[in-house]
Amino acid sequence: MGTVEKDRETADETATQPPRSHKGHSGRGEPVERVTVNLNKTAAADLERTSLTTAETKTEVINKALQLYAFLRKLQLDGGDIFIREADSKERERLRLL
Repeated sequence: MGTVEKDRETADETATQPPRSHKGHSGRGEPVERVTVNLNKTAAADLERTSLTTAETKTEVINKALQLYAFLRKLQLDGGDIFIREADSKERERLRLL
């Protein structure tokens, strides 16, 4: 399992530094790339809530979210459509990623 580090940099320090990226290996021997991500309050709360409700690490949640986004984006770019339906509705709505 991976971990998410909390940076203690100020916004000004972050803005003047080049993006950080470190390559290494996970505990399972898989190659990994470590990156620093700045989340707004909503995204941070969504990440925390999803991690707690799925019993997955924040790293696992982020990895899955990126994989899903890439899959849906490719599907849409290749001409496919994505439809969603809320639990209490029979109506489907088309989802468009911008």
